Amino acid sequence: MLRWGLSTVRRLGGHDASALRVLRVSDTARHNTNRVDHVSDAVPPVTYERVAKDGAPAQQPTRSSRQPVVSAELDVGALAGPQVDTPPDDVRPPSDGARDREAPSSSSNRLRRPFAFDVLHAFLSPHNLTSPAPTVHTANTLRALYLSLPLDRIAKLSSRRLTDLISLFGTLSACDGPRSFSPSAHTNAFVVHMDQRSFRPWWNFILHLVRDKNKAGKKLLDLDYYWLLRARLACVDGIEVDAGEGSKLSKARHFYLRTDLQHTDLDVHAPYVRTLLSLQRPSATTEAVGWLCTFLSRDADLPPGLMTIFWDIIMGDKIAVPEPSKDKLLAAIWRRMSVIAQGKSDGLSEEVSDDNTASFSGGVTEDSALCVSAADLTRQVLTAIFPRNYPVGMPTPAQYRIHAWAVQEAQDLLTPLFTTSIRWRNLTLLALANHHTHMLSQAGSAFSSGGWDEKALIAADFRIVAVLAILERTGNTRTFSPDIQSFVRGVWRMWSEAVDDDRSVHPAIIRPLIASFVRLAARARDDDLRRRCLHLCGTGFWTFDVGDDFAKRQVQLLAVDFIVAAVMCGQRAWGDVVSTLPHFIAIPQWQANLMKNVFVRLADLDATLAYELFRAWSGRLDVPKEVSIPICVGLVTEGRMDLAAPLLAESKYRFVGEEGERVLGALLLSLAKAGNRYIDLELADMVSKALHELYQSKAPPAHFRGRISYALLALITSGCSSVALSTFQSIRSARPSYFPPSHIDNILRTLVTHRQFRKAFRLVENVEGTYPRHARRWRCRLLVRLAQEGSSRLAKRVSSGLMERSFGVALGRVMKLGGPSGSRKLQLVGFRVLRWLRRPQREEGPADMRHALHLLAQSRGVDAGRQVYAHLKVPDDRRVLGNIILNCCAMRPRRRDAENAREVMKMLARLAGEHGFVPDRVTTNIVVKAMLRWRSGFDGAQVRMLFDHLVQCGYPGGSRYSRDGEVPFGTARAEGAGVLKVPVPVPLAVRDGEKLQFVRHVRPLYKMFIKAFFVRGDAVAARIVVGILKDVEGQEVARARERSMRRMKNGNLDNGPIE
Repeated sequence: MLRWGLSTVRRLGGHDASALRVLRVSDTARHNTNRVDHVSDAVPPVTYERVAKDGAPAQQPTRSSRQPVVSAELDVGALAGPQVDTPPDDVRPPSDGARDREAPSSSSNRLRRPFAFDVLHAFLSPHNLTSPAPTVHTANTLRALYLSLPLDRIAKLSSRRLTDLISLFGTLSACDGPRSFSPSAHTNAFVVHMDQRSFRPWWNFILHLVRDKNKAGKKLLDLDYYWLLRARLACVDGIEVDAGEGSKLSKARHFYLRTDLQHTDLDVHAPYVRTLLSLQRPSATTEAVGWLCTFLSRDADLPPGLMTIFWDIIMGDKIAVPEPSKDKLLAAIWRRMSVIAQGKSDGLSEEVSDDNTASFSGGVTEDSALCVSAADLTRQVLTAIFPRNYPVGMPTPAQYRIHAWAVQEAQDLLTPLFTTSIRWRNLTLLALANHHTHMLSQAGSAFSSGGWDEKALIAADFRIVAVLAILERTGNTRTFSPDIQSFVRGVWRMWSEAVDDDRSVHPAIIRPLIASFVRLAARARDDDLRRRCLHLCGTGFWTFDVGDDFAKRQVQLLAVDFIVAAVMCGQRAWGDVVSTLPHFIAIPQWQANLMKNVFVRLADLDATLAYELFRAWSGRLDVPKEVSIPICVGLVTEGRMDLAAPLLAESKYRFVGEEGERVLGALLLSLAKAGNRYIDLELADMVSKALHELYQSKAPPAHFRGRISYALLALITSGCSSVALSTFQSIRSARPSYFPPSHIDNILRTLVTHRQFRKAFRLVENVEGTYPRHARRWRCRLLVRLAQEGSSRLAKRVSSGLMERSFGVALGRVMKLGGPSGSRKLQLVGFRVLRWLRRPQREEGPADMRHALHLLAQSRGVDAGRQVYAHLKVPDDRRVLGNIILNCCAMRPRRRDAENAREVMKMLARLAGEHGFVPDRVTTNIVVKAMLRWRSGFDGAQVRMLFDHLVQCGYPGGSRYSRDGEVPFGTARAEGAGVLKVPVPVPLAVRDGEKLQFVRHVRPLYKMFIKAFFVRGDAVAARIVVGILKDVEGQEVARARERSMRRMKNGNLDNGPIE
């Protein structure tokens, strides 16, 4: 109704207002209580006066006619004294009961209710936006609050608050929901508290906000410009693109040229340039290259967004760059290099990056800062072209030589003396050498690049550097094929001859190349290549100048690479490994540092070998205790939980402080990358204690959110659901909104999958206060699963939070079948389902059919299910209903287990004889469940016999428990002797060619046996079945990975030999 009032005032515009003397929002229509997010919840009744009290015409508003004018009787300054920027402290949102009451129109009552400006001001306060439990309004409410303010009141909001409002609506427009939100420098993290309905395009309103901020005389920030450009580009997304100069491109260019291009944040231009490239047309690509040339010539430092676009143009296969555009871009880079060389001839750029990231700039690592590999040399060449503004210290002689070489190589690569095609290939080669790739074929193309087809190799040849960098950055490959190994040997032979012929190159440039060859020899376990590299180093590359700490550190890390390569090639004795190196390598001052770096490198290559070496050397050498942490991380990555847990326990490492948090983060990241949710109980206990010790009173860092969520899922899957839930609650007590709804969805789903229904119910009760808009969906999901599993008592408790009706009505509505009105019984829901199933034409899906059949059997009983069985024609539906009928017979609560077991046998024979029911593997599980529930008729020995009988019939018995035809429990009886006679139609033996589904057939059956053993007090047998289940699941995961790798190998990877 407020929208109608605002549109009416805008339409009248102050003219011909005789028909609307006084318009009050609260008097226009009856309040609709169903619209709980209406602006009337937060805004008091506002009076719009078109005629003054003395009969004189009212003063025209200073703002545009689109906005309403607030009367003077509601002006805060007129009633409360001087204007202030901060709202009063006693302003609070109205209570729920105030929504249904119509407030009097007196001035004193209106003063007691919060005004639109006060509510908006309090919402945009930094305390509220960063609070773990903030005051939240819908996007429609915020928009209505803003539109109810005149321009002079908007001017009283600070520039930062208006920017937060712009970024909030921009993030709501750019994201599809809370799950798709990813934090960045331009997004507003408050959107995680917003409801799903608020996530829709608000681009026109963003343009309105920016225009009002500019009219209010406030300076537009870089963030405002960013969302202004996004809003302008979004206005033309729906226009069709012509084959030539399309209207979309023309309008995007028109809006873009109106933007102020002089502000500091160049990332604001990235969306427009990205839009041009997405068109994949020569004209659009030409314009994108032109804008990049402008930025290259104007700014010394390009932001990451534009740098990513730049490398996409260089390396993109789908982007065809015309030859004139290539020449223009190369000319801009050359001019940039010339200006840098003139203004900073002797400066060094200490730009470093993390070898584990795919970007060209990132975190700092010790090795990359020291330039100890070919990849670091290529990064130095890249830095010479695109320097970064980092603090520069006094360079050592070795650093100065490397920098001079990098500048010279960059000039040789992009010199205008070469043709455009050669320079473009050189730039592409430089990009490949600084990018992680799985395409080893790119390494062979280096020798045909750069106009060097007939040029002889030299000692510091960039072709050798690029080839080694590409081989080093080849994904996470730890071994090489024989073809690649022979290719590396050929490269080494050519390069070693060039080094012998030219000794003028400084050793600081040659050492990184030798280190790269040694690392490749370690990965290929090529001892001959390692010995050749060692012989070359002995010809003068071990020496360094006294006082040159950079060169000394190079030599130390080169020795580390030789030790790791020797261990990978089979040498295990420390004395034998060190004896081949110079004598000063083994001095006591260097030993601790060497040991630490050796185990760090070795754990990355082969964690199991590092573990064995740690056990062998710890007794005779002074091995630092902290090396056990990277070894444990590597073991977890390789899936060797049996070795990682004891080692971590022996180290007695305490996860305290920043160091403990860093180690725990690395351990959790390895767990997540391993992808195995079944972890060792000892490791699970250690992880849970570390989480509890570190985050008992504080929340984890934001970038740990995914790792901790996966760890909680692994704890639940491994049987430590209580520990996982307590850790979850302790973290939420420190920061309630730490886990987003998507992570809570995964935790709830895992709890329900593992039948932890009570813990799932406690989880929903714990989080529904923080996310009230998701609570109903979580309760509905839990209610459906509880109804399917037969947990009626707990399901009734869950349904009580959905509506004030009976359990049957709640379940019917959750199933989307529509329950009857009023408080009826569950039987009436069964009548409705029965009528729905008997319709001649239905369009339901398989899931709806299964839910309906289950609900029918639960509400109307077995007889109603048999009546519907005769009407079903689809064989799959008949089989599903038959299994549901048998399951209902097995789960009847008012009968004894013996009667239920006999009733299942009788019903199975009746369905098979009268209706032609064909049992399947699900039927087998139901029959076995009925037998296992009969505790007086089946003791522990008979359950063991039954399990052995199933293994003999073809069910998996685990690689550790059934070898050479033996059964897990070794029972002497065969063919089910001494066990209750299983009905003949039930399939037990696995036929040739039949595949058992692990999730549908094997896992539910084995879990029933685990529960049956625990109920009978046979914990040993239960643990044996748990071990069998883990073995079978591990085999299933391995097969799934093999299928995935086979698909990737056949579809995406080029595994041919390098020519």
